[in-house]
Amino acid sequence: MPVLAANVTLGGKPAGVFNQRGHPFSRIQPFLLKVIAGIKLAIVGLTTPGMPFWFPAKFTGGIEFPDPVMAARRVVRQVKSLGAEIIVLAGHMGLKERAGGDDFANRAMSLTAEFPEAAVFIAGHTHQAIESRLTNGVILTQADHFGIHAGRVDLHFDRRRRKLLHQEAGTLLMDSRVPLDPLVLSRAQPQLDRAGKILSEPVGELADSWTRTHLLENRVLSFCLSLLLSGKLSRIAA
Repeated sequence: MPVLAANVTLGGKPAGVFNQRGHPFSRIQPFLLKVIAGIKLAIVGLTTPGMPFWFPAKFTGGIEFPDPVMAARRVVRQVKSLGAEIIVLAGHMGLKERAGGDDFANRAMSLTAEFPEAAVFIAGHTHQAIESRLTNGVILTQADHFGIHAGRVDLHFDRRRRKLLHQEAGTLLMDSRVPLDPLVLSRAQPQLDRAGKILSEPVGELADSWTRTHLLENRVLSFCLSLLLSGKLSRIAA
């Protein structure tokens, strides 16, 4: 499974042109084209252009994250030329938490306005649970963060008339009502065991008493306390 990010470039070259076997950028592709029940579905992936805000250039090593709208124009033309009948936009960007709209790291509004033909925009990044919202005529859905919700999109297509009839989107809370998947657990067990071992090790030594003022002023202490309360950290050496 490739990583989908049409607006990522390396040395000025976009994702999708690095086909050399073993090249680290070869796993990054601008889109995925699948044929499902005879229907050509294109998933165009985009990432937040705000990456340089969090990662200085010395850490990205020539990787750039240009405007996703420009990249999407190029890739949407490409998938249409390949016969895509349904286009899904999937972006690591969403709507701003309070006011909605776009900012330097989130271009969901611009993208839905630019591509009204998209069947759905699957959003992320802004940590919101948005089951289904009509945004510039395009359904936008966002499944919160950290796996708290799972998202589902249903596309109803008339294969005889080759036409998308209807689309639905929603989210499902991943609480105790949803059983753990034994296959996923078996695949992840080595990593879970390793993580458990690391989390059981002391991370520091507390040489003074905690006070409310300390907790409010010290983010490290607040973080450690939250881990203790959640059970993710077994103890702190004192």
